[in-house]
Amino acid sequence: SSGINAESNHGPEIKARIDSRLRQLTEMLTEVNMGSGMYAHGKASKKPVKQLLLLEKVTQATSLFLRNKSTNLKMSIRRIKMEGTMTLYITKLSQTFFSTVAAVGTEFKAVFSNTEAGCMPSYVSWVESELEWFADMFSRQVFPQGSVVGHGVAGECVSIALKHADQLSMNGLDISFLMSRLLQPGISETLKRNHIQIMEASQLRAKEEHWKKCEFSRQTGDIKKLDDLLKTYNVDLSKYCVSTGDDKIYVTLCHSVISFVRSFHSYLNDAKKMYNVRVKKQLIDSITSCLQFQAFQLKLAPPDEEIRTVVSSSDMFMNKEFIPAVITFLETQVTQQPVPQIRSILDMNDML
Repeated sequence: SSGINAESNHGPEIKARIDSRLRQLTEMLTEVNMGSGMYAHGKASKKPVKQLLLLEKVTQATSLFLRNKSTNLKMSIRRIKMEGTMTLYITKLSQTFFSTVAAVGTEFKAVFSNTEAGCMPSYVSWVESELEWFADMFSRQVFPQGSVVGHGVAGECVSIALKHADQLSMNGLDISFLMSRLLQPGISETLKRNHIQIMEASQLRAKEEHWKKCEFSRQTGDIKKLDDLLKTYNVDLSKYCVSTGDDKIYVTLCHSVISFVRSFHSYLNDAKKMYNVRVKKQLIDSITSCLQFQAFQLKLAPPDEEIRTVVSSSDMFMNKEFIPAVITFLETQVTQQPVPQIRSILDMNDML
């Protein structure tokens, strides 16, 4: 009986030693520097994760697995050099980032498929954390403070990133809402900056307007480009064109209107690619002020008989053709909702 008592007395001590060794082993495995040495390689890094799972340390195993993937992901991103255009660079960044995150999700499910505890919330939290890092890096490249980004560049970059983000939907993870929220400050600032540029240019053109019809040469292709642009809005330019026997074509629209249409089209296309519900009010307010200013300038034209045809034609184009077409474009391709604020411009111009 004394032997049995001796063994029972040693039981707690043995258990304490085992627990101590288990803690030491767990700490050693979880504190591995996964970004260097042998553990920087994919296959070798699986060993400590498997050992933690054998010890039933699921939380520590998922943390170690995801920490390793985070290190490797950032290393891959930093290898990408800024070469060529901004859109090409963003394409490479987005492709590398989102394809890697999707692959991590597939591997994560395979590695932790036999664990009783639900591990997917850990992966989702990891994705959100990595996405915040990516959005911050993306914003510093595409929306730099104080930079004047050309129309189309920012919108194209946002479109590229969101398109690649759709890869995660295959893993049952829709991050488009989170992605839009993270990019919101940069998108809002870009829309504001582009709006200011258009307004300043419109004001300058208004001061320099001579109220003459615009002359185009068939050989330059400019008239075709303008025609193709307006076809985007189902507006027929031919009714405003007067062809002569030579190489010239005259458009009975004043210079400020044609220039406005070109710059506004670029602005609107950029906004369409960046659009989300958070910027709806800002976008509608900006578009309203742009269209309102340009339309109102035509009401301020001198009452000279010789310029009446061009002014009248430009006024009809803006209020009967272009603004209604922009409204339709917004309601069907951007906001997917009515835009009564912009429609009110037409009512106001009819009153004037």
